[in-house]
Order: sequence, then C-alpha cells, then structure tokens
Amino acid sequence: MEASVAATLIETGRRYHATTDVEGEYQLPVLPIGRYELIAQSDGLAGVPRRVLLEVGRSLNVDLELTLETIRTTVE
Repeated sequence: MEASVAATLIETGRRYHATTDVEGEYQLPVLPIGRYELIAQSDGLAGVPRRVLLEVGRSLNVDLELTLETIRTTVE
C-alpha cells in the first residue's frame, strides 16, 4: 500500500512531498538544512508525526508510523 509523505520545514512552513513505493520506501532528495516534521498518510490510516534535524552533509533514514484511524458511528 502506498502512502503520501510530507516533510514540513518548521522554520518556514514550506512543505516537501513524496510517495512511498509498495515496500514503504520513500525519498526526499536535496532538502534544505533545518528542523522538519515528517508525517505519512494513507486511506484509513493516521500518521504519527516525527521531528528530525537535518544537518549539513548528512542524510537521514526516518521510519514513519501509521495507525488505524478511529471510526465513529452514531445511530439515531
């Protein structure tokens, strides 16, 4: 199942996007240095945000978590 991944540069609010492949791998190449909040989303699943610091000359491997969304039903 594919998921969309968003990386938000905290200092500016600028967002970068990627899509996972069927194995859950994704790449966000050539990002500016800074603090990011990353989140993955997919139909029926809720993403758990992760904060990371990207420094000069470094690459990161960040595993993102998806959990089942809560479904609420109201009967009248």
